[in-house]
Amino acid sequence: MATMQAKYAGRCSVCGKSFVAGTTIDYDRSTKTARHGDCLPFTPPANSWWISQGEGYGGDPYTVGNVITNPNTRDADAPRYLIILSAKSEYIRDDGYSFGVGDESGYLYHACVRVATDDESAELRAADERAQVKRQAQAEVQQITARIRAEGVFPEHGTPMPHGGRVLNTQTIYGSGSIFVIAADGVWLLERHMMDGDDWAANNVAGTYCGWFLADTSVGERLISLATQLREGK
Repeated sequence: MATMQAKYAGRCSVCGKSFVAGTTIDYDRSTKTARHGDCLPFTPPANSWWISQGEGYGGDPYTVGNVITNPNTRDADAPRYLIILSAKSEYIRDDGYSFGVGDESGYLYHACVRVATDDESAELRAADERAQVKRQAQAEVQQITARIRAEGVFPEHGTPMPHGGRVLNTQTIYGSGSIFVIAADGVWLLERHMMDGDDWAANNVAGTYCGWFLADTSVGERLISLATQLREGK
């Protein structure tokens, strides 16, 4: 092991973090790896194992101390959250597909991991829980949309824009999207059909929307609640 000034930018074989040219490093000529001077050689603990990901498959360098979701999704009993204990990268110049790079050449990123504790994974678990709530809310909005279209009334052409509170506005400047209008006696689903290729003559509300009205105030109340969940889940 030789201590020197790095001629080129590189990545520490111990912590996985990058360094710039001119950084003082310890270089191992036998393995052609470099590490920061204050990064001690890593000895994997008994409860750890190694995982890898290829650059060509969307892999990125691992960072020591980060908590990640277990990439092993095939095993239902596998622990969900892992903490990275050590990280390193390996450049494959030829036949990268055979090594799992996902391309003819590129990097393989390796990490030594163990199961993360509840405290270590708290932030990631909270983010996952918010994402799950958001997915469930989005699915329920889709179900409500389908119900209004199936059970709601499609008023005659020339119906004016309804009054009421507006939620879940997905309208775009291109003339697409939808919005719900919460009226005193029910809920409106307004789908904007103003894009090139749309049948504008089919619009029955305010000249720009296909609209359905469902006389069920509980649906409007539920949509308001779902809109709140989706805002908080961002």
